[in-house]
Amino acid sequence: MKKGQFIGSTVFYVLVALIILLVLVFSYTQIQKLTGFAQEGQLKIFISTLGDEIEKQASGRYGGKGSMKEEKFSLPKDVESVCFVDRSKEIDFLVNNELNSHMKRFNESNVFFKPFNRFAPHKVDYLALDEETNPLCVNAVNSRISLRLVNAGRGKAMIEARQPKEMGVECRKKIYHGDKKLDIVFLPYGYDDKEDFSADVDYYIENIFMRVEPFRAKINSLNFYMIDVFADIGCSIGSWVKCDDLMVKQLASNCPNDLVVVLVERSKVADFLSPVRSSASLDTAVINTADDKLVLAHELGHMLAKLADEYVDEASYRGFFNEEDYANCDTEGCSEWLPKVYGTGCFKGCSLGVLYRPTEDSIMRSFATSFFGPVNAKELNKAIGMYD
Repeated sequence: MKKGQFIGSTVFYVLVALIILLVLVFSYTQIQKLTGFAQEGQLKIFISTLGDEIEKQASGRYGGKGSMKEEKFSLPKDVESVCFVDRSKEIDFLVNNELNSHMKRFNESNVFFKPFNRFAPHKVDYLALDEETNPLCVNAVNSRISLRLVNAGRGKAMIEARQPKEMGVECRKKIYHGDKKLDIVFLPYGYDDKEDFSADVDYYIENIFMRVEPFRAKINSLNFYMIDVFADIGCSIGSWVKCDDLMVKQLASNCPNDLVVVLVERSKVADFLSPVRSSASLDTAVINTADDKLVLAHELGHMLAKLADEYVDEASYRGFFNEEDYANCDTEGCSEWLPKVYGTGCFKGCSLGVLYRPTEDSIMRSFATSFFGPVNAKELNKAIGMYD
């Protein structure tokens, strides 16, 4: 083949390849446009159908105040969840950080679609939400969402998620006493049911914070939140439960938080022959829910007041334990609290066998009592008092 013919052939094949590439790019772009148009059409149908059903329920077509109707609505396949906002009521801006900016930007809209930057928000009339779930975000399942429509009277229809487990929430308030309080957030590990997790959170709030002193007396200084997103937080179970600190903090950052409590679902540790210990760091407790409920109070003693264990564990503490770092351990004579603190004594054994503790028993020693003791309670009161 002559040199000119070779060059000509090469140019020809390059041109053919470029033409094929351009055709493919054009075809892909057109397909994407058609897909986008199709999804926009589906979204309009959803809004129209939803608006009609809300109007019918609000007008009393399906019955008077309190009447209920459950409906399933189809969505474009790329919609992950739908968020509803009742702008006539107080809005919880903790539900979804990304949603917040879109609510402010589109301040007339009350229906938003995730991914928020991909689908335009809309407005439907007669929509109402319960004050406890405003906004309400509902996850799409197989490109559908299930809603309960309730006649709320006064020409409004209340929207509820048909199944609580379908609600998509980044941060949920459990008990809120105002700004500048001690913020405690609960995270799940091993749960597959949001209602089970919420019930366990309620259990610990009621049985520890509302019953054990000094938390009970300081309850108005505490806020409680939960994140019921079942995300990977790098937990592993051995002789104790531990989770990846960075992953825990990343998930917890969706809520205000001073302390983080990870609850480990009991079935995750039920099959182990030896007891699986809970653990705590400076601001995070990982709690085996199969353990005694007072284990959370014990770990809070470590986190909040920097209290030492009052049982003896020579293997763990010998060689680096300094009693001067802990308010509840002292040398013989116990001058740190005797005779200054009423109700105290000098009992041998506090992390190390040669040290002494202020009471014969306390939560920092065993779970046979729900009593912290005067010295420990004083330190806890001092720590929580910063948030009064």
